[in-house]
Amino acid sequence: MGLSAPPPPPPTWATVEGKPTTIAGFGITDAFGVGQSWQDVTSSRSVNTTYTNSTGKPITVCFACGDTAGQVVNIRVDGLFVTRSGQYPGQGNGSHSATFIVPNGSIYRFEGSFPNGGIRELR
Repeated sequence: MGLSAPPPPPPTWATVEGKPTTIAGFGITDAFGVGQSWQDVTSSRSVNTTYTNSTGKPITVCFACGDTAGQVVNIRVDGLFVTRSGQYPGQGNGSHSATFIVPNGSIYRFEGSFPNGGIRELR
């Protein structure tokens, strides 16, 4: 009985020809962050107003509170409290921030104080 040659080793990433060089090259065109960019939405946002994410993708919202004593911002997504940030009285100086994700089709709102450090959305 003769011995056959061992099978060749499997290819490694370095030896694969025509490999994708972008996320889209893998066929991933709807991943979080793909086709999205950071937008300053501060001037179009208000406290106690509901906003709907109708972008077709989840968005990330990031906001900052300056060093104003007593400024506390609560965040609700689909009516559920998800985070809070702010400058509580007696805490000293410094800014605070928070980031949260809003699924496509969901609503969110700022409650309490307005985030005087700005609001950005990755959308």
